[in-house]
Amino acid sequence: MPGVPTLLRYQGFSRAFRSKRSARDFCLTFNMFCDISLLSTLHRRFLLRGVRCFKEASMSVALAQEVSLERVMAFQHPGLIARLQVKLNLNQEEAVSLFEDMKRFLFLCGAEDRPLAPPELIDEAWHNFILFTKDYARFCQEQFGKFIHHLPLAPGNRASDEGSLIRATTAAAKECFGESLSPNWSYGKAANCDKCSGSTNCQTQSRSECSGAQ
Repeated sequence: MPGVPTLLRYQGFSRAFRSKRSARDFCLTFNMFCDISLLSTLHRRFLLRGVRCFKEASMSVALAQEVSLERVMAFQHPGLIARLQVKLNLNQEEAVSLFEDMKRFLFLCGAEDRPLAPPELIDEAWHNFILFTKDYARFCQEQFGKFIHHLPLAPGNRASDEGSLIRATTAAAKECFGESLSPNWSYGKAANCDKCSGSTNCQTQSRSECSGAQ
């Protein structure tokens, strides 16, 4: 808050002293100045908050436009790997392999501008990852700039949509990761499952990123 010499320079206070207004008038003028100062402080706070939100939104857009396979694959989650071992009855090597393929699938979701359908095992890994709600939300935000939702296929659309989704996913995976996909990319029960399609509205990633696929 301004010191006394600064306050005296304000017109209201100068007039108060020049005209020898009463103490009551001076207090009213002082209170009015304090109210204006408070409003100015709140205005500055809201302005700064708006600037921060704008910067965060800009960063999210930039991330969504620059999805990096290398960065996605560098993400680690020992707790999820341990959970996959218990819930899916996998050994350490199998759980790690499934975790890596789940990240590859989520990369496709972040890089593609169309719905994709996860294979059965990858879908199970995805379900378990989502249970770590804070970690999953942070992963999506940091890697893709927005949340990747898991959207089940409506029963009425399964027959018409699922086959094309599986073909599109398989083609995208082979283009990015090579023809020799692991068994985790096999479609078994998933072909008849009403909760095995993932889609995203994230912006499309340049397919040149696939040249560095792991």
